[in-house]
Amino acid sequence: MVVQLGWLIDLLEGAPEEERRGHARPLERAIGDFLAQMPFETAGRGSLRERHRRLLEAHGLDAHRHGTQKGQNTPNQRG
Repeated sequence: MVVQLGWLIDLLEGAPEEERRGHARPLERAIGDFLAQMPFETAGRGSLRERHRRLLEAHGLDAHRHGTQKGQNTPNQRG
């Protein structure tokens, strides 16, 4: 958090870009290291949507009704 605040303070005070970069580099490196460990799926456009649908269905929720229990009406429907 100290790195983020130092960079933000420098930005607000109008510090030269070279000085701001010195504060941002450790944060950028940490974010890059974190992202490098994430198992991103590159199978195609629908892969994230499909995972989300399977996750909802695994918990008994209807993906087409945005998380309502299967068989229930959504608040916008009258039944």
